[in-house]
Amino acid sequence: EEYDDTIKMPIITQRPREETEKGFAPYFVEYVKQILIENYGVERVFEGGFEIYTTLDPKMQIAAENAIEEILPDPEDPAAALVAMDPTNGYIMAMVGGKDFTEMKFNLATQAKRQPGSAFKVFVLLSALEQGISPYMTFNPNGNVIFDIYGSEPWEVGNYNDASYEINEMPVLEATVKSINVVYSQLIMKIGAYGIARIAMDMGIETLLDPYPSIGLGGLTVGVSPLEVCTAFSTIANYGIRHDPVAILKVIDKDGNVFEEYEEEERRVLTPITPINAYRAIEIMQQVMLRGTGTRARLDDRPCAGKTGTTDEAENAWFSGFTTNLAACVWMGYPEVNKKMGIIHDMRVQGGAHPAMIWNLFMTEATKDLPIFFINITVFIYNF
Repeated sequence: EEYDDTIKMPIITQRPREETEKGFAPYFVEYVKQILIENYGVERVFEGGFEIYTTLDPKMQIAAENAIEEILPDPEDPAAALVAMDPTNGYIMAMVGGKDFTEMKFNLATQAKRQPGSAFKVFVLLSALEQGISPYMTFNPNGNVIFDIYGSEPWEVGNYNDASYEINEMPVLEATVKSINVVYSQLIMKIGAYGIARIAMDMGIETLLDPYPSIGLGGLTVGVSPLEVCTAFSTIANYGIRHDPVAILKVIDKDGNVFEEYEEEERRVLTPITPINAYRAIEIMQQVMLRGTGTRARLDDRPCAGKTGTTDEAENAWFSGFTTNLAACVWMGYPEVNKKMGIIHDMRVQGGAHPAMIWNLFMTEATKDLPIFFINITVFIYNF
């Protein structure tokens, strides 16, 4: 039964163009095809006869497409990309890379490199926890703050919508729940950008991150793809054990022989104390969905954790999160870089709005047949 929930996808060179482009999960199919070409070469792949067993779950794929269509139904709406992975093995369960593959082959889920906004605060949080900083450490959440950066221009940070608070001390935990830039900028300066960059790349961000303080608030030299973000969040869900994305389980040649078969690999990417710190981060990220910026994504029937992300002028909006057995990342924006979104369907675009709603619709459907697991802290006390 190992492959019961996978798709058997013959690679055929003479398919009609229309059938090829309008097939099931076309962005995922193209992603698989590019992996095969990279591994075996164009000639070997297109000579015909390969049968490919993939990780894609058809029900989850349909749920992903339906969720996006329900929240962004109009042709003039921004696009959305969605990637879902099993955090315990890296299997890609669903992938939506754009509105219409027949019109745009560019895969927004794997090829688009966009600014992640506050979604990157989770890497600041984890880096701080790894350095022994308590989530109850406090910083002033008010005003604009300016930091002198050696060899660079001063870094000025303000809160989203210039938000201010009646208190002068806010714990890191609360600043995560409310996504407070001013608190996080001070935390970044305390722990250092190098550790943040290292932790993000170790967890699954493949884009090379320049270690400037701004990366902690999602200000990157080069952006990241939804697949990268989903991989990193899956590592959190799996308590610090990273699985790289897997799309292909088995390749069978034209003679019926197993040409290649996936062998599961895993690696602990951080320090031995990572499991307990991952648990602490997950607890805080659960609060984001219970009472913070991610409440629209909250699932009614099971624990979940996540983080919103919105860039300046709402050019990019993100929601990334997970249960114990499924992680998903939703990005929303226009295919054209630096195009502002503003208000869509009477709602201002931000990570906690449309992307969170897409995430909720998808995960509600995708997880309905999955077992519900609750985190038990004794696992970490006795097993690590």
